[in-house]
Amino acid sequence: MGIFANKNYDLFFFGRIVSCVGDAVFLFVLVWYILDTTGSAANTGLLMMLEMAPGIVLAAFAGVVLDRFNRKNILSAADLFRGLILLAMILVEVFGTMSLGVILLCTLFIGFCKAFDNPACTSLIPNIVDESLFQQAYSIDTMVNNASQIAGAIIGAVLYSAIGVIPALIVCCTAFFIASAAELFIRVNRQATAGSGVFNEIKEGFNYLLEQKSLLAMFMFFVVLNFFLAPMIYVYMPYIFNIILNATAEQLSFTRVAFGAGVVLGSLIVSLIKMGDRKSPVMMRGLFLFAFSILGFMVPVLPAVNFSLNASVVFYIANGLVTGLFFGIVSVSSTIIFQSNVIDDYRGRVTALLVAFGTGAMPLGYLIGGYLTDFLPMHIVLLATDAVLILVCVFMSFSKRIKVL
Repeated sequence: MGIFANKNYDLFFFGRIVSCVGDAVFLFVLVWYILDTTGSAANTGLLMMLEMAPGIVLAAFAGVVLDRFNRKNILSAADLFRGLILLAMILVEVFGTMSLGVILLCTLFIGFCKAFDNPACTSLIPNIVDESLFQQAYSIDTMVNNASQIAGAIIGAVLYSAIGVIPALIVCCTAFFIASAAELFIRVNRQATAGSGVFNEIKEGFNYLLEQKSLLAMFMFFVVLNFFLAPMIYVYMPYIFNIILNATAEQLSFTRVAFGAGVVLGSLIVSLIKMGDRKSPVMMRGLFLFAFSILGFMVPVLPAVNFSLNASVVFYIANGLVTGLFFGIVSVSSTIIFQSNVIDDYRGRVTALLVAFGTGAMPLGYLIGGYLTDFLPMHIVLLATDAVLILVCVFMSFSKRIKVL
Protein backbone atom coordinates (compact mmCIF):
# COMPACT_ATOMS: atom_id res chain seq x y z
CA MET A 1 0.00 0.00 0.00
CA GLY A 2 1.21 3.52 -0.82
CA ILE A 3 0.54 4.74 2.69
CA PHE A 4 3.31 2.49 4.05
CA ALA A 5 5.90 4.37 1.97
CA ASN A 6 5.49 7.09 4.60
CA LYS A 7 8.06 6.44 7.37
CA ASN A 8 6.18 8.60 9.86
CA TYR A 9 3.04 6.56 9.32
CA ASP A 10 5.07 3.35 9.68
CA LEU A 11 6.29 4.48 13.11
CA PHE A 12 2.77 5.48 14.10
CA PHE A 13 1.43 2.15 12.82
CA PHE A 14 3.99 0.14 14.80
CA GLY A 15 3.50 2.14 18.00
CA ARG A 16 -0.26 1.88 17.66
CA ILE A 17 -0.18 -1.92 17.34
CA VAL A 18 2.11 -2.40 20.32
CA SER A 19 0.21 0.06 22.52
CA CYS A 20 -3.19 -1.40 21.65
CA VAL A 21 -1.99 -4.95 22.39
CA GLY A 22 -0.74 -3.81 25.79
CA ASP A 23 -4.03 -2.11 26.53
CA ALA A 24 -6.07 -5.14 25.43
CA VAL A 25 -4.04 -7.54 27.59
CA PHE A 26 -4.34 -5.18 30.55
CA LEU A 27 -8.14 -4.93 30.43
CA PHE A 28 -8.75 -8.60 29.62
CA VAL A 29 -6.54 -9.85 32.45
CA LEU A 30 -7.85 -7.45 35.11
CA VAL A 31 -11.53 -8.08 34.26
CA TRP A 32 -11.00 -11.84 34.52
CA TYR A 33 -8.85 -11.49 37.67
CA ILE A 34 -11.55 -9.42 39.40
CA LEU A 35 -14.26 -11.92 38.45
CA ASP A 36 -12.07 -14.77 39.75
CA THR A 37 -11.32 -13.04 43.06
CA THR A 38 -14.65 -11.29 43.77
CA GLY A 39 -17.24 -12.95 41.49
CA SER A 40 -18.95 -9.58 41.05
CA ALA A 41 -19.93 -8.00 37.75
CA ALA A 42 -20.41 -4.74 39.66
CA ASN A 43 -16.67 -4.62 40.41
CA THR A 44 -15.81 -5.12 36.73
CA GLY A 45 -18.25 -2.35 35.88
CA LEU A 46 -16.52 -0.10 38.43
CA LEU A 47 -13.13 -0.94 36.90
CA MET A 48 -14.30 0.05 33.42
CA MET A 49 -15.97 3.20 34.73
CA LEU A 50 -12.72 4.36 36.37
CA GLU A 51 -10.77 3.58 33.19
CA MET A 52 -13.13 5.71 31.09
CA ALA A 53 -14.08 8.57 33.44
CA PRO A 54 -10.87 10.67 33.16
CA GLY A 55 -11.26 10.85 29.39
CA ILE A 56 -14.59 12.58 29.90
CA VAL A 57 -13.54 14.91 32.70
CA LEU A 58 -10.35 16.00 30.93
CA ALA A 59 -11.68 16.00 27.35
CA ALA A 60 -11.84 19.77 26.90
CA PHE A 61 -8.42 20.37 28.48
CA ALA A 62 -6.83 17.50 26.51
CA GLY A 63 -8.17 19.00 23.30
CA VAL A 64 -6.51 22.36 24.02
CA VAL A 65 -3.20 20.62 24.77
CA LEU A 66 -3.41 18.64 21.52
CA ASP A 67 -4.07 21.76 19.44
CA ARG A 68 -1.35 23.79 21.16
CA PHE A 69 1.53 21.30 21.39
CA ASN A 70 3.15 18.58 19.30
CA ARG A 71 0.63 15.72 19.18
CA LYS A 72 3.22 12.96 18.75
CA ASN A 73 5.04 14.05 21.94
CA ILE A 74 1.77 13.88 23.85
CA LEU A 75 1.06 10.43 22.42
CA SER A 76 4.52 9.19 23.38
CA ALA A 77 4.28 10.63 26.90
CA ALA A 78 0.87 9.02 27.47
CA ASP A 79 2.26 5.56 26.66
CA LEU A 80 5.35 6.19 28.79
CA PHE A 81 3.29 7.06 31.86
CA ARG A 82 0.99 4.06 31.33
CA GLY A 83 4.07 1.84 31.40
CA LEU A 84 5.29 3.48 34.62
CA ILE A 85 1.90 3.05 36.31
CA LEU A 86 1.84 -0.66 35.43
CA LEU A 87 5.40 -1.02 36.70
CA ALA A 88 4.24 0.42 40.02
CA MET A 89 1.32 -2.05 40.11
CA ILE A 90 3.69 -4.96 39.48
CA LEU A 91 6.02 -3.84 42.27
CA VAL A 92 3.09 -3.58 44.68
CA GLU A 93 2.18 -7.21 43.97
CA VAL A 94 5.80 -8.40 44.19
CA PHE A 95 6.44 -6.73 47.54
CA GLY A 96 2.93 -6.81 48.96
CA THR A 97 -0.63 -7.54 47.84
CA MET A 98 -2.42 -6.19 44.78
CA SER A 99 -5.80 -5.49 46.38
CA LEU A 100 -8.92 -4.42 44.53
CA GLY A 101 -8.29 -0.87 45.76
CA VAL A 102 -4.80 -0.82 44.23
CA ILE A 103 -6.13 -2.15 40.91
CA LEU A 104 -8.88 0.47 40.78
CA LEU A 105 -6.52 3.32 41.69
CA CYS A 106 -3.95 2.35 39.05
CA THR A 107 -6.72 1.91 36.48
CA LEU A 108 -7.90 5.44 37.26
CA PHE A 109 -4.37 6.82 36.65
CA ILE A 110 -4.14 4.88 33.37
CA GLY A 111 -7.48 6.43 32.43
CA PHE A 112 -5.91 9.87 32.85
CA CYS A 113 -3.21 8.87 30.35
CA LYS A 114 -5.79 7.53 27.89
CA ALA A 115 -7.60 10.87 28.08
CA PHE A 116 -4.71 12.23 26.00
CA ASP A 117 -3.72 9.05 24.14
CA ASN A 118 -6.97 8.31 22.29
CA PRO A 119 -7.68 11.78 20.83
CA ALA A 120 -3.96 12.20 20.08
CA CYS A 121 -4.02 9.11 17.85
CA THR A 122 -7.10 10.24 15.95
CA SER A 123 -6.01 13.87 15.47
CA LEU A 124 -2.37 13.01 14.63
CA ILE A 125 -3.21 11.01 11.48
CA PRO A 126 -4.11 14.06 9.34
CA ASN A 127 -0.72 15.58 10.28
CA ILE A 128 1.26 12.64 8.87
CA VAL A 129 -0.77 11.47 5.84
CA ASP A 130 -2.21 13.24 2.80
CA GLU A 131 -5.93 14.01 2.81
CA SER A 132 -6.45 11.66 -0.14
CA LEU A 133 -5.37 8.79 2.13
CA PHE A 134 -7.67 9.62 5.07
CA GLN A 135 -10.17 6.84 4.33
CA GLN A 136 -7.39 4.28 4.01
CA ALA A 137 -5.53 5.56 7.08
CA TYR A 138 -8.57 5.48 9.38
CA SER A 139 -9.65 2.09 8.06
CA ILE A 140 -6.17 0.72 8.79
CA ASP A 141 -6.19 2.33 12.24
CA THR A 142 -9.46 0.60 13.08
CA MET A 143 -8.08 -2.69 11.77
CA VAL A 144 -4.92 -2.22 13.87
CA ASN A 145 -6.94 -1.47 16.98
CA ASN A 146 -9.12 -4.53 16.62
CA ALA A 147 -6.38 -6.90 15.41
CA SER A 148 -4.55 -5.85 18.55
CA GLN A 149 -7.65 -6.67 20.58
CA ILE A 150 -7.53 -10.16 19.07
CA ALA A 151 -3.86 -10.58 19.95
CA GLY A 152 -4.43 -9.05 23.38
CA ALA A 153 -7.29 -11.43 24.21
CA ILE A 154 -5.22 -14.46 23.19
CA ILE A 155 -2.05 -13.31 24.95
CA GLY A 156 -3.97 -12.26 28.04
CA ALA A 157 -5.88 -15.55 28.29
CA VAL A 158 -2.76 -17.67 27.76
CA LEU A 159 -0.59 -15.72 30.20
CA TYR A 160 -3.27 -15.48 32.87
CA SER A 161 -4.19 -19.17 32.67
CA ALA A 162 -0.62 -20.46 32.41
CA ILE A 163 1.43 -18.28 34.74
CA GLY A 164 -0.82 -15.70 36.35
CA VAL A 165 -1.62 -12.01 36.41
CA ILE A 166 1.88 -10.58 36.97
CA PRO A 167 3.52 -11.94 33.77
CA ALA A 168 0.57 -10.56 31.80
CA LEU A 169 1.06 -7.12 33.36
CA ILE A 170 4.78 -7.28 32.57
CA VAL A 171 3.90 -7.80 28.90
CA CYS A 172 1.60 -4.74 29.04
CA CYS A 173 4.23 -2.62 30.74
CA THR A 174 6.88 -3.55 28.16
CA ALA A 175 4.47 -2.87 25.29
CA PHE A 176 3.78 0.67 26.49
CA PHE A 177 7.50 1.47 26.82
CA ILE A 178 8.22 0.16 23.30
CA ALA A 179 5.31 2.12 21.80
CA SER A 180 6.44 5.31 23.53
CA ALA A 181 9.96 4.96 22.11
CA ALA A 182 8.71 4.38 18.54
CA GLU A 183 6.36 7.37 18.67
CA LEU A 184 9.18 9.72 19.65
CA PHE A 185 10.75 9.28 16.20
CA ILE A 186 7.65 10.45 14.29
CA ARG A 187 8.22 13.75 12.50
CA VAL A 188 5.29 16.13 12.39
CA ASN A 189 5.35 19.25 10.22
CA ARG A 190 2.64 20.97 12.23
CA GLN A 191 4.12 23.54 14.61
CA ALA A 192 2.99 24.20 18.14
CA THR A 193 0.63 27.19 18.28
CA ALA A 194 0.27 30.02 20.75
CA GLY A 195 -3.04 29.97 22.56
CA SER A 196 -5.43 32.61 23.85
CA GLY A 197 -5.74 30.92 27.22
CA VAL A 198 -6.99 27.49 28.18
CA PHE A 199 -10.55 28.51 28.97
CA ASN A 200 -10.87 30.68 25.86
CA GLU A 201 -9.59 27.83 23.69
CA ILE A 202 -11.98 25.37 25.31
CA LYS A 203 -14.79 27.83 24.63
CA GLU A 204 -13.67 28.20 21.00
CA GLY A 205 -13.71 24.41 20.62
CA PHE A 206 -17.21 24.16 22.10
CA ASN A 207 -18.49 26.97 19.88
CA TYR A 208 -17.02 25.38 16.77
CA LEU A 209 -18.62 22.04 17.62
CA LEU A 210 -21.98 23.68 18.32
CA GLU A 211 -21.84 25.29 14.89
CA GLN A 212 -21.47 21.85 13.28
CA LYS A 213 -25.13 20.92 13.75
CA SER A 214 -24.99 17.66 11.82
CA LEU A 215 -21.94 16.34 13.70
CA LEU A 216 -23.45 17.36 17.02
CA ALA A 217 -26.74 15.62 16.22
CA MET A 218 -24.92 12.47 15.19
CA PHE A 219 -22.93 12.31 18.40
CA MET A 220 -25.93 12.90 20.61
CA PHE A 221 -27.39 9.70 19.16
CA PHE A 222 -24.10 7.90 19.79
CA VAL A 223 -24.17 8.98 23.44
CA VAL A 224 -27.34 6.94 23.94
CA LEU A 225 -25.93 4.01 21.96
CA ASN A 226 -22.69 3.97 23.95
CA PHE A 227 -24.51 4.04 27.28
CA PHE A 228 -26.36 0.82 26.50
CA LEU A 229 -23.60 -0.94 24.52
CA ALA A 230 -20.65 -0.13 26.80
CA PRO A 231 -21.15 -3.06 29.21
CA MET A 232 -21.50 -5.63 26.41
CA ILE A 233 -17.82 -6.54 25.97
CA TYR A 234 -16.34 -5.89 29.41
CA VAL A 235 -19.26 -6.67 31.74
CA TYR A 236 -21.95 -8.86 30.12
CA MET A 237 -19.76 -11.25 28.12
CA PRO A 238 -17.23 -11.97 30.92
CA TYR A 239 -20.16 -12.52 33.30
CA ILE A 240 -21.89 -14.90 30.86
CA PHE A 241 -18.73 -16.96 30.32
CA ASN A 242 -17.43 -16.93 33.91
CA ILE A 243 -20.62 -17.12 35.98
CA ILE A 244 -23.41 -18.49 33.75
CA LEU A 245 -21.52 -20.87 31.43
CA ASN A 246 -18.67 -21.62 33.86
CA ALA A 247 -16.33 -21.36 30.88
CA THR A 248 -12.62 -20.58 30.81
CA ALA A 249 -10.75 -17.38 30.00
CA GLU A 250 -9.50 -19.01 26.79
CA GLN A 251 -13.08 -19.71 25.64
CA LEU A 252 -14.03 -16.07 26.22
CA SER A 253 -10.93 -15.01 24.29
CA PHE A 254 -12.15 -17.01 21.26
CA THR A 255 -15.27 -14.84 21.13
CA ARG A 256 -13.18 -11.68 21.52
CA VAL A 257 -10.93 -12.89 18.70
CA ALA A 258 -13.96 -13.53 16.46
CA PHE A 259 -15.39 -10.09 17.19
CA GLY A 260 -12.03 -8.43 16.51
CA ALA A 261 -11.61 -10.41 13.29
CA GLY A 262 -15.05 -9.24 12.21
CA VAL A 263 -14.13 -5.61 12.90
CA VAL A 264 -10.95 -6.00 10.87
CA LEU A 265 -12.98 -7.43 7.98
CA GLY A 266 -15.54 -4.63 8.23
CA SER A 267 -12.77 -2.02 8.26
CA LEU A 268 -11.20 -3.63 5.21
CA ILE A 269 -14.53 -3.48 3.39
CA VAL A 270 -14.84 0.26 4.11
CA SER A 271 -11.27 0.87 2.92
CA LEU A 272 -12.09 -0.74 -0.44
CA ILE A 273 -15.41 0.91 -1.25
CA LYS A 274 -15.98 4.40 -2.65
CA MET A 275 -18.08 6.26 -0.10
CA GLY A 276 -18.65 9.44 -2.15
CA ASP A 277 -19.48 12.85 -0.70
CA ARG A 278 -22.26 11.51 1.52
CA LYS A 279 -20.86 8.88 3.85
CA SER A 280 -23.74 8.51 6.31
CA PRO A 281 -25.65 5.89 4.23
CA VAL A 282 -22.79 3.42 4.69
CA MET A 283 -22.76 4.10 8.43
CA MET A 284 -26.54 3.74 8.82
CA ARG A 285 -26.72 0.44 6.91
CA GLY A 286 -23.95 -0.95 9.09
CA LEU A 287 -25.65 0.34 12.25
CA PHE A 288 -28.98 -1.35 11.50
CA LEU A 289 -27.27 -4.67 10.70
CA PHE A 290 -25.19 -4.36 13.87
CA ALA A 291 -28.33 -3.75 15.95
CA PHE A 292 -30.04 -6.90 14.72
CA SER A 293 -26.89 -9.01 15.09
CA ILE A 294 -26.74 -8.08 18.80
CA LEU A 295 -29.90 -10.14 19.34
CA GLY A 296 -27.81 -13.26 18.81
CA PHE A 297 -25.93 -12.78 22.08
CA MET A 298 -29.17 -13.38 23.96
CA VAL A 299 -29.91 -16.82 22.46
CA PRO A 300 -27.64 -19.12 24.58
CA VAL A 301 -28.85 -17.57 27.85
CA LEU A 302 -32.58 -17.82 27.09
CA PRO A 303 -34.37 -20.07 29.65
CA ALA A 304 -35.89 -22.17 26.85
CA VAL A 305 -32.50 -22.83 25.24
CA ASN A 306 -30.36 -25.65 26.57
CA PHE A 307 -27.08 -25.43 24.66
CA SER A 308 -24.06 -27.37 25.85
CA LEU A 309 -20.98 -25.38 26.83
CA ASN A 310 -19.23 -26.14 23.54
CA ALA A 311 -22.32 -25.26 21.50
CA SER A 312 -22.68 -21.96 23.37
CA VAL A 313 -19.04 -21.06 22.76
CA VAL A 314 -19.29 -21.89 19.04
CA PHE A 315 -22.50 -19.85 18.77
CA TYR A 316 -20.88 -16.84 20.45
CA ILE A 317 -17.83 -17.12 18.21
CA ALA A 318 -19.98 -17.11 15.06
CA ASN A 319 -22.19 -14.29 16.29
CA GLY A 320 -19.16 -12.31 17.45
CA LEU A 321 -17.67 -12.49 13.95
CA VAL A 322 -20.86 -11.19 12.31
CA THR A 323 -21.41 -8.47 14.93
CA GLY A 324 -17.80 -7.35 14.67
CA LEU A 325 -18.05 -7.02 10.88
CA PHE A 326 -20.98 -4.60 11.12
CA PHE A 327 -19.38 -2.75 14.03
CA GLY A 328 -16.23 -2.24 11.95
CA ILE A 329 -18.24 -0.66 9.15
CA VAL A 330 -19.94 1.71 11.59
CA SER A 331 -16.73 2.61 13.45
CA VAL A 332 -14.63 3.46 10.38
CA SER A 333 -17.36 5.30 8.47
CA SER A 334 -18.29 7.45 11.50
CA THR A 335 -14.63 8.33 12.16
CA ILE A 336 -14.14 9.36 8.52
CA ILE A 337 -17.26 11.53 8.72
CA PHE A 338 -15.98 13.39 11.75
CA GLN A 339 -12.39 13.87 10.64
CA SER A 340 -13.43 14.99 7.14
CA ASN A 341 -15.63 17.76 8.51
CA VAL A 342 -13.26 19.43 11.00
CA ILE A 343 -10.44 21.88 10.15
CA ASP A 344 -6.99 21.13 11.58
CA ASP A 345 -6.78 24.11 13.96
CA TYR A 346 -9.75 22.71 15.85
CA ARG A 347 -9.15 19.01 15.25
CA GLY A 348 -7.58 18.24 18.65
CA ARG A 349 -10.23 20.09 20.64
CA VAL A 350 -13.14 18.80 18.60
CA THR A 351 -11.80 15.22 18.59
CA ALA A 352 -11.42 15.33 22.38
CA LEU A 353 -14.89 16.82 22.80
CA LEU A 354 -16.40 14.24 20.48
CA VAL A 355 -14.66 11.50 22.46
CA ALA A 356 -16.20 13.02 25.59
CA PHE A 357 -19.67 13.11 24.00
CA GLY A 358 -19.25 9.61 22.58
CA THR A 359 -17.87 8.03 25.72
CA GLY A 360 -19.46 10.27 28.33
CA ALA A 361 -22.24 7.84 29.06
CA MET A 362 -20.04 4.74 28.99
CA PRO A 363 -18.69 4.76 32.59
CA LEU A 364 -22.22 5.09 33.93
CA GLY A 365 -23.25 2.34 31.51
CA TYR A 366 -20.52 0.07 32.88
CA LEU A 367 -21.56 0.74 36.46
CA ILE A 368 -25.33 0.39 35.97
CA GLY A 369 -24.86 -2.58 33.62
CA GLY A 370 -22.78 -4.32 36.27
CA TYR A 371 -25.40 -3.81 38.98
CA LEU A 372 -28.27 -4.83 36.68
CA THR A 373 -26.38 -8.01 35.81
CA ASP A 374 -26.14 -8.91 39.48
CA PHE A 375 -29.92 -8.52 39.98
CA LEU A 376 -31.70 -9.29 36.66
CA PRO A 377 -31.67 -12.32 34.33
CA MET A 378 -29.07 -11.79 31.59
CA HIS A 379 -31.53 -12.36 28.72
CA ILE A 380 -33.72 -9.51 30.03
CA VAL A 381 -30.73 -7.16 30.19
CA LEU A 382 -29.64 -8.05 26.65
CA LEU A 383 -33.17 -7.77 25.23
CA ALA A 384 -33.65 -4.29 26.72
CA THR A 385 -30.23 -3.23 25.38
CA ASP A 386 -31.04 -4.25 21.84
CA ALA A 387 -34.54 -2.74 21.91
CA VAL A 388 -33.06 0.66 22.70
CA LEU A 389 -30.36 0.23 20.04
CA ILE A 390 -32.92 -0.51 17.31
CA LEU A 391 -35.08 2.41 18.42
CA VAL A 392 -32.13 4.83 18.21
CA CYS A 393 -31.27 3.51 14.73
CA VAL A 394 -34.82 4.28 13.58
CA PHE A 395 -34.63 7.85 14.89
CA MET A 396 -31.20 8.37 13.28
CA SER A 397 -32.47 7.16 9.91
CA PHE A 398 -35.10 9.96 9.90
CA SER A 399 -32.71 12.72 11.02
CA LYS A 400 -32.23 15.27 8.20
CA ARG A 401 -29.00 16.53 9.77
CA ILE A 402 -27.41 13.11 9.67
CA LYS A 403 -28.60 12.43 6.11
CA VAL A 404 -26.48 15.30 4.73
CA LEU A 405 -23.19 13.93 6.11
